[in-house]
Amino acid sequence: MIKQNSAHSVEFQLIDRKKNEVARWSDEKYQCLIYHDSSGSSQLKFEVYYKRTNQLTKVVLGEVKYTRCNNYAIKRLEELLEYMKIGQIKAQNYLTEDDTIKVKGLLFLDQLKLNKKEFSDVK
Repeated sequence: MIKQNSAHSVEFQLIDRKKNEVARWSDEKYQCLIYHDSSGSSQLKFEVYYKRTNQLTKVVLGEVKYTRCNNYAIKRLEELLEYMKIGQIKAQNYLTEDDTIKVKGLLFLDQLKLNKKEFSDVK
């Protein structure tokens, strides 16, 4: 994820119970931060800020799951979609008066065999 989105050096942070920031990087326009709840959660949060104004422009919610069970993965995807819905409402109502903040979700799975043709329309 970091490699795909950063041509510049990444600054990794030590994780402790006081600070949940994992990494940060920036380019000419954007500052990107990754957070992980250090209480044992498998959730990640990515925030993207427009550097010139320090305005939040995108939030990406992520969930990491190691499973071989399709039903478990589907349940986690349903939860992620619910988190995204809640995140979009909070982003629009509390973080800004502007509705330009994008909320996206990523579900990271391992050990799960999928029929790629069946999911060809999923991005």
